Amino acid sequence: ERPAQDRVEAARALGRLRRMTLIYAVAFFLANPFAMLVSGHGHALFEAVAAWLPGTLSILGSLAFYAWLRWGRVSPTTALNLGLGWMVLGCYGIAFAQYWNMVPWIAEQGAAAQHIGLSWVAVFVLCFTVVVPNTTRSSLLAALVGCSSVLVVLLGGEAYWQVDLELTPGMIVGGLVLPYVIVSAMAAYSAHVVFHLGREVARARRAGNYELQERLGVGGMGEVWLAQ
Repeated sequence: ERPAQDRVEAARALGRLRRMTLIYAVAFFLANPFAMLVSGHGHALFEAVAAWLPGTLSILGSLAFYAWLRWGRVSPTTALNLGLGWMVLGCYGIAFAQYWNMVPWIAEQGAAAQHIGLSWVAVFVLCFTVVVPNTTRSSLLAALVGCSSVLVVLLGGEAYWQVDLELTPGMIVGGLVLPYVIVSAMAAYSAHVVFHLGREVARARRAGNYELQERLGVGGMGEVWLAQ
């Protein structure tokens, strides 16, 4: 019975994963190129390749992953595990689009921690693990790797642009490591709750060898369900 329940829940999660890839692509387009175009700063998109390439690759990659999930021959369990990899890549896409070109400006302003704050990466990780839950260990590992994108991009940008962000060990731990460890823990716990709740719902929908599909009616003596 448990393997059948797991397959049913995995199939439902696969549908949510497909929708998540589309939401990511649309949200990325609205937040980055579209917002700059309507605000009159569209010219900034074409000043450097780094201004438009991360967002473009993220959107196209998300749409390609959706197409593969939609029309490719892949089991739901495999797709969900690969979905965690897509989440990590999505985090790096967000971090690159948000911070890469900002590194020189942050260095000029000084007090880098005041200008960085919590990234949209944190929002994406929390949303993903709730909408497409996986096992606690897998969700925690993927969340930690994905959240590392902010620190990796900032340090990589510092080396590429040859600037000094003046990031002290305390600023790195307190502003770029600890907050994202907390976010990852919250994401893993959310995934744990939703993952096991889905199993309980699937178990509750079964009556012997049948699975309840749809409620057909309610009367004084009980309810009538369509079962399979």
